[in-house]
Amino acid sequence: MARTILCFFFFFLCLVALLHPSYSGAVSLGKRNVPAMFVFGDSIVDGGNNVFVDPNCTTDTLPYGYDFPTGPTGRFTNGRNPGDFLSQHLRFPRFLPALKDPKTTDGMIQSSMRLPHATFFFAFSLYLHWNLEKLRNRPQDKNSTDISGSGKGTSLFISLNQQIKYFQNTTIPELRTQFNNTRKLSSYLAKSIFVFNSGGNDIEQECSGPVRKEKCASDEFLESLLANFTHQLKTAVAIPIFQEIADANFSGKPTVYNLGARKFVLFGVQANGCNPQHKPTLQPTEKCKEDINNASKTFNSLLRSSIDRMNKSLPGSNFVFVNTYGIVRNVFDNPQSYGFKVVNQSCCTISHGMRGGACEQYSTPCMDRKTYMYYDGAHFTEALYKLLVKTAYNSTLPTEVYPFNVAYLAGLT
Repeated sequence: MARTILCFFFFFLCLVALLHPSYSGAVSLGKRNVPAMFVFGDSIVDGGNNVFVDPNCTTDTLPYGYDFPTGPTGRFTNGRNPGDFLSQHLRFPRFLPALKDPKTTDGMIQSSMRLPHATFFFAFSLYLHWNLEKLRNRPQDKNSTDISGSGKGTSLFISLNQQIKYFQNTTIPELRTQFNNTRKLSSYLAKSIFVFNSGGNDIEQECSGPVRKEKCASDEFLESLLANFTHQLKTAVAIPIFQEIADANFSGKPTVYNLGARKFVLFGVQANGCNPQHKPTLQPTEKCKEDINNASKTFNSLLRSSIDRMNKSLPGSNFVFVNTYGIVRNVFDNPQSYGFKVVNQSCCTISHGMRGGACEQYSTPCMDRKTYMYYDGAHFTEALYKLLVKTAYNSTLPTEVYPFNVAYLAGLT
């Protein structure tokens, strides 16, 4: 069972790419105007890479995937995850398979008239970009993997920069075969949506342990984390396409303008302090670990404020912030208003005594999964993910989505 927990504790970042079977150019709101979706995220949106990279992971076995149409796939929930629901709202006709799946191989992205498999990349969180030296100096757990790049351990985690390189070396070459020149590819990406879901793992790690607990909500940590995150949005994601444009003698600086990306959805950090995996360590009067939640709220506030700055400094680009924390916490505090009944325990049986909060392999989950908020110790049920994405896509409340919802973003030309 330790093998199950090992993969679960060390979270993942993913890259998803979905291409529409047809690309018809600019159309009005409510019609198809998103030829592709690229999702950078953690285990919340992983379609199964963990299964093909870490043999210790058991998310391809029950009770994971209990309600997924094809059974267990490596998703950290009972059914569909946010990436799946986003793809459905955008009317992509298939679920999201993983890049590391042998079936998702060369030639899958060949023609805009053929629907390819989604491509996933995964990595550790942006923590590596905040203070790599601190990680190098941190004592290694004998059961942990090497996240510092020093060569110790199994080194399962890949930085966001490395994730971008995978995108450049795998996805971009295949996309280029669909277009006659880089300008068309840039235009294609301008209508695509780039989704980011990260930061939670960084905060979770920084808040772990009595020594680091007081520092996890510090201005230094959170502002540095945000600075690195926004830097990636502005530059790192731009590099792959810009290099191709530069080869075509297309002038300009290596920014998102050259990349062609214009539509961004940034999911804030959820209320991780309320995850069931923390329940054994809570005091009798506590519902959640508020040090983690406070750090998450502060980071989200900083991230939301950066939306206006990025929209102004990058004219033509549109960034949308989704207040994941607020949406999730409203459900936690008022479950019956949203059709939920159980919010403080997982639907599946958790492997207590080991880190991560993974489901016991082959255990039987709860009967009424639609009324549970959490499926395991750190991930939500399909029902909660459905609500989250529906809110992100349709809400008109600036406290939930800012400055507008994903549906509006999708319709922009």
